[in-house]
Amino acid sequence: MVLADAWLTVLFLPVVPFGEWTIERHSAAEASSVIRQVRPPRLVKSVLWVASVVLAALLSLLPAYGALTFLMGSKVAELTGMFASVGAILGPLAWLDETRDRVPIWVALRALLSATLTR
Repeated sequence: MVLADAWLTVLFLPVVPFGEWTIERHSAAEASSVIRQVRPPRLVKSVLWVASVVLAALLSLLPAYGALTFLMGSKVAELTGMFASVGAILGPLAWLDETRDRVPIWVALRALLSATLTR
C-alpha cells in the first residue's frame, strides 16, 4: 500500500490538489494499481507545497538576477547566470517528470466521483 498525493498538474507543476489516495500496487508485468481509498486534500499540506514551489521558483531566478545586476557588462557572466537559472528551473522539472506516476484525468475524476458518492 502506498499513500499518494493526487494533483492536477500544468507543465509538470502541481496546481490543484485532488486529495490523498491509498494505492495498492500489483507486482505484475503491467504494473497496474488499484485505488483503495480517496481522502480530501489537507489544506495545510497543500498550502505548504504551493509555497515551497513559489520559493523554489524565486530561488532558481537568483543566478540570472545576480548576473544581470552585479556583473553587467560581462557577457560571459551574464550568459552564465542566465543558463544557470534555466538549469535550476529545468533540472528539478525533469526530475519531477521522471519520479511522478501519471494517470489520465478521466481516471482521476472517476475515482474522486466514486469516493464522493460512497460517502
